[in-house]
Amino acid sequence: CWFNRHEDLQVFKYWHDVGHLARWQMDGYIIHVVTWEPLPITHGSYHTSAQWLDDISTLAGYLAGPPGLPQPPTVLWSLATELQTYAQPENVWNDQTAPYYMKLQANLLAARDRIKAVAPGSLVSLSWGGWQTSFDDPRIGAGLSMIPHFADTMRQMDFVSFQAMQSNAGMNPAEIARNAAYFHQYN
Repeated sequence: CWFNRHEDLQVFKYWHDVGHLARWQMDGYIIHVVTWEPLPITHGSYHTSAQWLDDISTLAGYLAGPPGLPQPPTVLWSLATELQTYAQPENVWNDQTAPYYMKLQANLLAARDRIKAVAPGSLVSLSWGGWQTSFDDPRIGAGLSMIPHFADTMRQMDFVSFQAMQSNAGMNPAEIARNAAYFHQYN
């Protein structure tokens, strides 16, 4: 499920209220929530806001699982997917983007704590666009050179996620293998 803006809570509330979420979890399905921002509308501001943290807490409550399960259901969370596009210039860590990315990382860790407090079966990650490992430009802090600035945050997450959404599906296996090999060092 994608969660992109405050208004998306209505869909999850409906699924919760009519029993869909409980039924899916009782049937053994693992729900995977991917958060994203509809850029350039938000300019990355939603994921760094107090509203996003409140919304994540509410959403975690909807996904905490129905009473009577022997243990809390597993819920996967891939937070801020394509995070490297939330600041300008994209895919770069520099003096201009660093303040935003530091604030984003703080909010991601706060979201992780809120999620786990409400839905303890959750596994939480931050989520990269899969292309980030395909290039490097240390001169401007781009590509692979951007990633180590997120090392501490990635190591505090349960896993690291990334997208593989190439329109040429033949490229996806190579992208998945490249990202898995690279991000393994962080978590």
